[in-house]
Amino acid sequence: MTLDSRALRTEAGTRTAQQRRVHGNAFTQTAAGSRRRARPRRKVVLPVSRADGAEVQLPALPVVRHGRRFIALVLMAGVFLLGFYLLTNPRYMAGMPVVTGETILTDVQVSSIASVRGKCIFLVDPEAVEAQLESYPEVASARVRLKWPAEVEIEIEEREPVISWTDDGRVWWISDDGIAFLGRETSQTLPHLVSSESYLQITDDPLEPVVNPAIVRAVQNLTIAMPEVQEFTFNPEHGLGFTDPHGWQAYFGMGGDLTQKMVVYQAVVSRLLENEYVPELVSVEQITAPYYR
Repeated sequence: MTLDSRALRTEAGTRTAQQRRVHGNAFTQTAAGSRRRARPRRKVVLPVSRADGAEVQLPALPVVRHGRRFIALVLMAGVFLLGFYLLTNPRYMAGMPVVTGETILTDVQVSSIASVRGKCIFLVDPEAVEAQLESYPEVASARVRLKWPAEVEIEIEEREPVISWTDDGRVWWISDDGIAFLGRETSQTLPHLVSSESYLQITDDPLEPVVNPAIVRAVQNLTIAMPEVQEFTFNPEHGLGFTDPHGWQAYFGMGGDLTQKMVVYQAVVSRLLENEYVPELVSVEQITAPYYR
């Protein structure tokens, strides 16, 4: 019995020692973890007197470590300030653009269409400005160049008018592709055509042809064949026409071989003059069936 009692006491003591070691290790680990998690602090010591070496120790301050987020915020703030400086500095504001190639439009009109004056040069999109200019019927093509620090150069090629057409009391200039734009007071002399009633198909799209280009070419050809004619007429029933110098109205329709029609017309006119007959109207709208009355 004595041996068993001693064995039991020895085993109990061993268990108690093991438990103490476990608790001790846990306490040590907890203390170490606490020390690792604790924010390091910087001690600040100020000397009071150099003679006797007296010092004052202030409360410790935490040491601040700048992480990646702080650096990113600093960089973002720098970019924002730089952008604000560039966008608001008068040095980089575009002035009146330098315009070349304009004859119909004025440089002021081109500048107004481009809308770049007073705009930051970094916000000017040359392709967008070109598209804006080319949306106007007077401009066939445009090229925009930017020069440092804030100069804008605009080179345009205008759409050339070949005839002038008065339709419903309004004068339009028509290009050879049938596109119309408002006529202007210039020294330019164009073949002029007057329609007896509104005919041009003016739509919301300024680049949409308003008349068949074949009619425009016919007016040009008639101008060459009859240089003495100052004004041409047009109506939906008889098509192109003019007042002949002999006093009658001549009509040529809206299609067909205009050159051949002119040959037929000259033959009819010669016969009328031989017979000393002055009609009111001569028509070669149908080349195979000309008539007069």
